[in-house]
Amino acid sequence: MRQYAGCQRFVWNRALSIEQARYRRGEKRLLGKFEMMRQLTMWRNNPDPHSNFLKDAPVHHCNAACTNCRTVISGSSEASKFTRRSLRKSPGQA
Repeated sequence: MRQYAGCQRFVWNRALSIEQARYRRGEKRLLGKFEMMRQLTMWRNNPDPHSNFLKDAPVHHCNAACTNCRTVISGSSEASKFTRRSLRKSPGQA
């Protein structure tokens, strides 16, 4: 489980860095979902030793990380489910 979470975190950080670089360059539009998935495919097939471990991870976990990152960055109403407040447990929960 920790390996899957690590893969998701790696993909999240890389997707976030791409979007931040685009923002700094003054680009107004985010990468589309399918363009981000193409990036993920390149990361998975890259012989780079820093991202070589992505081949072993299930792709749907990595896709979810890309989609969640894009949702949060875009500021849509779906982003509310990723806020710290929504992740806290209510007093009645154990």
